[in-house]
Amino acid sequence: MNKTYEHPINEIINSIQADGWTYKIEFGKSRSKYYKDAVEIAEQLPNYSLRKDIHIMKYTINEIDKNIIEDLLNLIEHIHNWKSCHFYINNIEVGHPIAEFNCYKGFLKEGNSYCFDSRGVLGNVIGCKWSGIFDGVFPKYIQWEKFGEVNDETCYLDKQKIKNIAYNNIGAYISCPHLGELDFLEKINNLPTQVNIKNPKSDIDNFPEIPDFSKKEVKIDENNYIEKKNKNKSRSYGCLGTFVLLLTILFIFIFFILL
Repeated sequence: MNKTYEHPINEIINSIQADGWTYKIEFGKSRSKYYKDAVEIAEQLPNYSLRKDIHIMKYTINEIDKNIIEDLLNLIEHIHNWKSCHFYINNIEVGHPIAEFNCYKGFLKEGNSYCFDSRGVLGNVIGCKWSGIFDGVFPKYIQWEKFGEVNDETCYLDKQKIKNIAYNNIGAYISCPHLGELDFLEKINNLPTQVNIKNPKSDIDNFPEIPDFSKKEVKIDENNYIEKKNKNKSRSYGCLGTFVLLLTILFIFIFFILL
């Protein structure tokens, strides 16, 4: 049974800003063959409690660390489709956090670099690679018109439009503990009113350094390439020659048997 929740993303964000980030997992009895396994995992987790046959785990951001993330994911994989299972951020019910917690596991392993673009050449100003804010390998490939009004080489940022983009893109990852502490609305509010689209870093201090790949030449060692190519050819011809030799021996053998 797949559950969907229609809570506006800003309701959750406002709650996080006001009260911090608290995550709660609950599940009750189930006919699933994995029920006993789920109970065993839950009982070993910190902050576990049992109230009237409801198994409860409650965590703040810092309490979900690399020591328990694997066990939490294992538990959630077992229970996330059960009718008795519920997930909450600050008592607001949300969908299961499998994608978010897997993403958070990457952050726990690699640190902030995981939260930026996987190619390692472009991050984003609010610290989540799924935000869709200023995404692109080169500034000239960024679709600046998505973020404001473009006039010649200047983009006049529309911060409400940027917030809406962030809401829409980050909504699916709102259960990520790290996202709960980023305070990305404040980061958006602190953006300048206008940006030089050819050199955004001149206006946005934390805009990532972007290598100028246009100045890098891709050099091919032609001699090495030809040598490898000839080796590959010789391997092909060698295999063909071996096959022909074996086939000839087989025909000779059959010929003498028939004599």
